[in-house]
Amino acid sequence: MRAGLVRAVSKGMDRIYDFVKNTSPIRELTIVHSQVIDQANQLRHRLGEFIQEEKIAIAELGAGLGVHGGPGVLLAAVRRSDIE
Repeated sequence: MRAGLVRAVSKGMDRIYDFVKNTSPIRELTIVHSQVIDQANQLRHRLGEFIQEEKIAIAELGAGLGVHGGPGVLLAAVRRSDIE
C-alpha cells in the first residue's frame, strides 16, 4: 500500500490500520507522532488487533523530520517477521 496524505484524522487512522493489516506478519511496530499523543494511543489500541498492544512502541517525531510535516503527523513503521 502506498503512503499518502489525508485531510481527516479518522481517514488517516483508517489508512494506517489498512496498511498494517496488509503488512502481516509483523515483528515490530512503532507509531510515530508529532504533538498528537492521544491519537497515537488510540491508534495503538486499534492496532492491538495485529500485535500485542504492549509491544507497540510510540515515539515523538524529531525536529529534523517534524519540520516537514508539522504538528499532527501520525505514522506507523512496521518490520515484518519474514524480512531480516
